[in-house]
Amino acid sequence: YSMPWIYGIISLVLNTIGNCLIVRMFRIKTPILQFLLGGLVISFPSQIGIFAYMFTASSYSVAYLLAVWSAYLLTGEKKRYLPLAIGALIGSLSIYQGYLATAISLSILFLIQRLLLDQGSAKELFRKGVVYVVFFLISLALYWGLSEILWKIMDSEMGAYANNALALGKSSVLDSIKSAYRNFFRVILLRKYALIPSETSQKLHFLTFALLGIELLTYLLCKQSRGKKLLLLFLLAVLPLGISCIYLIVAESSIHTLVLMSFATIYILFAILIEYGQIQVMARQILNKAHTLMMDVCVAAMALIIMINVYTANEAYLNMHLAYENTYSLAGSVLTQQNKVIRVVVNTVY
Repeated sequence: YSMPWIYGIISLVLNTIGNCLIVRMFRIKTPILQFLLGGLVISFPSQIGIFAYMFTASSYSVAYLLAVWSAYLLTGEKKRYLPLAIGALIGSLSIYQGYLATAISLSILFLIQRLLLDQGSAKELFRKGVVYVVFFLISLALYWGLSEILWKIMDSEMGAYANNALALGKSSVLDSIKSAYRNFFRVILLRKYALIPSETSQKLHFLTFALLGIELLTYLLCKQSRGKKLLLLFLLAVLPLGISCIYLIVAESSIHTLVLMSFATIYILFAILIEYGQIQVMARQILNKAHTLMMDVCVAAMALIIMINVYTANEAYLNMHLAYENTYSLAGSVLTQQNKVIRVVVNTVY
């Protein structure tokens, strides 16, 4: 049934809960960053795109929430919740497999934040990373195993659409990894899949990347631990692969905007770096006007990105609405003409 207001509100509430978990997970305490992070995720083109399929929007939102909750439990201190985290991820995969990349990206970003805040040694954080990898492999194995069991019980099999989309075994792992990195940078440089909807938005992204890149470079130059520097560089190099890991299991021809919600996690990295920079300035009690100005520019750029996303979404939905109205009008006109012809034929015969 088409119930856009009900499904829309439910979807927004579920996504908002997921965003609140992200804020708690990364301990984003600055109110403006909390606000911007929520706005960037909610207005992200992949998220807005699910409302074009309003009858499934709430289900997609449940899948997103479960993926975020899974990462939240995984990165928490209480290991007894790991089985629950596995269950949440299997639930997310059972609804929509595209959000696997969101959970993976969040776990990588969590390790990056721990390094930036000096919370844990390089060895300890590396061991956590290994645990995360094992967690995702176990979750995927259980999901696939349970799916096989259910297909046999129900005397069914994977649908043709899903089966054709799978890339496992159809290309080498190295080729899939290359495709993941290539398409990650195409999203940013070529605005592929319209995840960056306009040239102005692209310039704002470039500006934010450049300024926060300086922030990262400052961290690498100031920190003494070689192990942490190397681990941070490794995690930053792996992050694009985590964000685009869907290319490892799905054929590139089957990738579309809705699958790539994980690209929104790049804004979490923005928020982490801005929050970290503020903490550093406060801790050292240095009135660094240049640094403060850079962070303010990043915040302004993030706000403008939200405005562009909202404007583009409304423009797209207005075009879709008008297209539907024109289609209904044309169909109504055709049916009216057909009815007139039928009446003439009937009257002539009788």
